[in-house]
Amino acid sequence: MQIRKVIKMSSNPKIIPCVIDEIIEFLETKCKHKDIQAIRVGLNEIIINAVEHGNLAIDWETKSKALKDGNFDDFLERRMKEEPFASKEVTIECSIDQKSVCFVVSDEGEGFNWRQIHDPRKKENIAIPHGRGIFIARFCTDEVYFNEKGNGVTLVKHINGDH
Repeated sequence: MQIRKVIKMSSNPKIIPCVIDEIIEFLETKCKHKDIQAIRVGLNEIIINAVEHGNLAIDWETKSKALKDGNFDDFLERRMKEEPFASKEVTIECSIDQKSVCFVVSDEGEGFNWRQIHDPRKKENIAIPHGRGIFIARFCTDEVYFNEKGNGVTLVKHINGDH
């Protein structure tokens, strides 16, 4: 039997922990603690990406410069209030069966070329203060897929019935 839950959230990074808590509460009796912690971390990274890079359309260069200048939080606050960004939502579809938990995180952004994701472990990327979210999500889950447009990510975590 499959159980499903859909959550829509505004593009405000401050509410991500509450949204993830709601998802974790949905999963708690069905997953092992170690799986739940991995899901929490991986999902957090993907939702942050959906908000910042998807709905708020903050590209790599803009985020890098704002972080370097020390004004990323102010930039983020302004961007969340501007249209067309302010009214965009992130949708998180969660389904669970006896073998796995699946999340589909979709944003209303233009998407990105997911085939050109840099490897944060490479020497030239080590010092960059961001750009590790997808890498972390891949480490925390068993499968990661992108839709063709690049504005939807599917995460799958295989679970064991023992919890």
